[in-house]
Amino acid sequence: MAQYDLTPRIAPNLDRHLVFPLLEFLQERQLYPDEEILKAKIELLSKTNMVDYAMDIHKSLYHTEEVPQDMVERRAEVVARLKALEEAAAPLVAFLQNPNAVQELRADKHYNLQMLNDRYQIGPQQIEALYQYAKFQFECGNYSGAADYLYQYRALCTNSERSLSALWGKFAAEILMPNWDTALEELNRLKEIIDSKQSFVSPMNQVQSRIWLMHWSLYIFFNNDNGRTQIIDLFNQDKYINAIQTSAPHLLRYLATAFIVNKRRRTQFKDFIKVIQQEQHSYKDPITEFLACVYVNYDFDGAQKKMRECEEVILNDPFLGKRVEDGNFSTVPLRDEFLENARLFIFETYCRIHRRIDMGVLAEKLNLNYEEAERWIVNLIRGSKLDAKIDSKSGTVLMEPNHLNVSASNHGERGHIWPYCGGSGVGKDENGQGNRAIVDDAKDVLKPATESRPSNNLKLDVADPKAQEDAVSNEVVGGKGPSAEVNMEAFITTDDIIRAGGFGARDDISSFLPVASDSTDFEAAMRDAREYEEPQGETSRPGLGWGQPRRAQ
Repeated sequence: MAQYDLTPRIAPNLDRHLVFPLLEFLQERQLYPDEEILKAKIELLSKTNMVDYAMDIHKSLYHTEEVPQDMVERRAEVVARLKALEEAAAPLVAFLQNPNAVQELRADKHYNLQMLNDRYQIGPQQIEALYQYAKFQFECGNYSGAADYLYQYRALCTNSERSLSALWGKFAAEILMPNWDTALEELNRLKEIIDSKQSFVSPMNQVQSRIWLMHWSLYIFFNNDNGRTQIIDLFNQDKYINAIQTSAPHLLRYLATAFIVNKRRRTQFKDFIKVIQQEQHSYKDPITEFLACVYVNYDFDGAQKKMRECEEVILNDPFLGKRVEDGNFSTVPLRDEFLENARLFIFETYCRIHRRIDMGVLAEKLNLNYEEAERWIVNLIRGSKLDAKIDSKSGTVLMEPNHLNVSASNHGERGHIWPYCGGSGVGKDENGQGNRAIVDDAKDVLKPATESRPSNNLKLDVADPKAQEDAVSNEVVGGKGPSAEVNMEAFITTDDIIRAGGFGARDDISSFLPVASDSTDFEAAMRDAREYEEPQGETSRPGLGWGQPRRAQ
């Protein structure tokens, strides 16, 4: 599954040090030969100060205790440079390590600078030396020390660009330690600065900074308990989703995964499906193709195939494939949650367009055996209040939509809605009057009691909007519904599903359509998708390192 590895796309948007965890993951999963991974590590380390680490990798790669002379010379240069920076920053470091002296600092930076100069002979040169010393510590792999010094530097710095650069460095250091809560705080600070128009000389630099921020944030969102909601809140904002579509469509994988496993963001899901549809020409992988199969093409066989591929993609993705050790067992929680919700997506959409479903066919589409599929659906009915019933004899699942009685009264009032529901078997009309529901003892099928009227029953196997409307118009309330021959084992109302936000929270006939469609003008939406945008020129990307952003040429 190396073909779906996003490391080559993600790495140019990360600091060099942030790439090492990705390479460690790829080496563990053996997606590439060890020799290639080790060579990539040495290449990355060649432009850092982690010389000892580079020497160890060189010995492991070439199976020797000897190291090249240039590495030895490089190590001597790093040690000498570190000592020089340490001496230059020593006065300010000593001040910061003195608790009594630090108490003299105030919120006013200009006062602090004047006080340091007058009382401690610490001027702009020593403050700049602290920045260089902190950056050098970061390059040497001392992330804890770098984070502390960068925090102190930002408290004294009056240069907005240099302060922003230091914030990027502290953000990277917190990720690498890792301190996820502190890193999230730095993420929010960076977002606030990036979103302020005064911080950038050109819109392109601002877009590039958003791209950087989203790539770096992946480490936090997939290691934070609430990260799956937070990534939607960030990535799905107009400015950020536009940046993704313009310069980083591969990030759609992570946003799509977050939507699939997050049941609390279904209201934003419909618009995201349109983005998936629009960006199929620029990026697609099994996860985005799975959503396209279910909600755009309604290709359930294709969705079943993509769901199997999605499992491999998750296991081999550095952010999605996080393993949790439990004794002698190792699990990937996101994979299990993804597959469970993916099956639910297929089931929901399939049930919208089918009335009676063969259990064997459904098991195949859910990528389960017959017994697992039956147990899964029973649990779904009991736990999620699915408006469906199982006929064990015929091996079918019968969906029970709301039936609307369109025969209004002489005064033109709205007809009653008769859900097939359990409980006490009593429904109420709009006037609050109870409508007695009668149970057929022979068939144990719930049906509403009505006045004596001729009946005209119509049985549907495939439910489309027009057929449903015709069926509702022709079916008389007093007749036996299409479920008369089925022994129903569980039942709940569709209203429960609507209140829970599932199966399309609408009560009109368009609720039978999948959420990807626009019930007002679906054909227009399709035309908009085809005519989405003209070809765009190549967007320049920021380079590695956490220096100040470069202006696009």
